[in-house]
Amino acid sequence: MRIPRSDAVIHDPKAYLYRMAHRLLIDWKRSKRQAEIRDALWAELVGASSHGISEQPAADRVLEARQMSTRAFAVIRHQGERAARVFLRHRLDGLTQRQVAAEIGISIGTVEGDLRRVYRALASFRASFDNA
Repeated sequence: MRIPRSDAVIHDPKAYLYRMAHRLLIDWKRSKRQAEIRDALWAELVGASSHGISEQPAADRVLEARQMSTRAFAVIRHQGERAARVFLRHRLDGLTQRQVAAEIGISIGTVEGDLRRVYRALASFRASFDNA
């Protein structure tokens, strides 16, 4: 936009004002469109699904989740090798209690007992964080 000299005379101030407002509106629309393009490209680059929001969790949350899962697996392993294997095969691998019992060569009652022991330990583990 051309700025008039300080000694220039504006013959039709109303027309000048409208022209200036129109040009400001055009500049604003161009700026907005460029910002949207820039934000869309940035979102695509960093893997965001919507305007300015990343689908990836924050780094501190990822670290906290990894630490928590490491501690949880330690609690599971602390219940004994067989109980940990029973729990992991049943809960993570999706085997039924009967399949786990047949695979390991133990009774279904033993599978249920091992699962109860691990569940209790995990509940206690979780309660320690809820109280903190």
